[in-house]
Amino acid sequence: MINLAFLSTALFWAFIFCSNAYNIFLALMSLKRSKRPPRHEPFKKFACLIPAHNEENVIDALIDSLQNQNYPKHLYNVFVVADRCDDHTVKMAERKSAHVFKRSRGSEGKGAVVRFFLGKLFNELHEERFDAVCFFDADNLVHTDFLQRMNDALCEGQKCIQGYLGVKNPKDNWVTKAIYASYLTTNRLWQLSKESLGLSAACGGTGFCVTTDLLRQYGWPAKTLTEDLEMEIFYNLKRTRVSWLHDAIVYDEKPRSLRIALKQRTRWTIGHLSVLRKYFVKLVVRSAKTRDFNLLDQAFYLLSPLYWFAVLFLTIMGGLELVAHVGIFQLGAIEAIILGILVVVTYQGAGIYLETRSLKDLTIILFTSIFVWIWVLALILALKDLNQKKWFYTPHGC
Repeated sequence: MINLAFLSTALFWAFIFCSNAYNIFLALMSLKRSKRPPRHEPFKKFACLIPAHNEENVIDALIDSLQNQNYPKHLYNVFVVADRCDDHTVKMAERKSAHVFKRSRGSEGKGAVVRFFLGKLFNELHEERFDAVCFFDADNLVHTDFLQRMNDALCEGQKCIQGYLGVKNPKDNWVTKAIYASYLTTNRLWQLSKESLGLSAACGGTGFCVTTDLLRQYGWPAKTLTEDLEMEIFYNLKRTRVSWLHDAIVYDEKPRSLRIALKQRTRWTIGHLSVLRKYFVKLVVRSAKTRDFNLLDQAFYLLSPLYWFAVLFLTIMGGLELVAHVGIFQLGAIEAIILGILVVVTYQGAGIYLETRSLKDLTIILFTSIFVWIWVLALILALKDLNQKKWFYTPHGC
């Protein structure tokens, strides 16, 4: 009779091995940089959208960074959708000469705010003839060349573009250092690699650009708690991949509080699981019919919460082996843990060094190795509250 514990353990080990092998393959592809879009004269007109809910502490700096772009002022406008604001967000945005729309009712969440803005864009601002919408979170700072780089990519025919996701406060404490390390690694070894292979990048929820033609055609269909991921999958099913632009940089504020970081990642995991249920089969079937590896890659990415479940399961099994001497692993638990740590440290170290070229920055791997377990806890909380629909606004400065 087959030992179910052994079989399940073997399956999880196989899944982790395949996941890590695929990520290592992608990492090797990052050594070959994708071609940077050639420089084009400023031509495209942008609507820069900032959804805002009580953002008086950060919105000034973002609007300043947008108004200081190395791009002709007549080719872009800054729009703020003040969603249920009861602080000085509206007053501060208007003082900075941003165009402000007030929203006081309707569904919560960024997706609802985006749909509200698109209604204004296509029904009230249609004479402006914007070529694309750039999406930002209120706590962002934007590199001065961001719009110019997006202009170059649009002129090359790209329709949905994700910019480089930098960290605004990388050295505040150990939590932000850990998040900073993970973003360095993801940007370099995953996002850039996918672009080099012609695969779709992951949409990060901020610092991305979508043509108005695409938005007019499909609107904003995403309604889960991870509207960025759902939008990415939806567009890929429509044969429009998300391209990655390594030189268009936006800096995002990361939570300093472990509690806030956990709450944020729990929401992301709930949303991710919702998108998994909604689109996984569609992606696999469409990939098989069209022989489109990009769709298969998207389907594999949707399985990523299973990775953390496997880590949790194998950790428990390893603990049983160590404490109760239950022989489950063919490879001893201690050896397996050491091997896993070496893989993580090597992978993270490569991403950090390739992006910063600093050996000193490799020390932050320690914080990442601790922080990574928050994803396991987030998965547990997400499974407990899987039907949660309420949007959680991440407070800034926390």
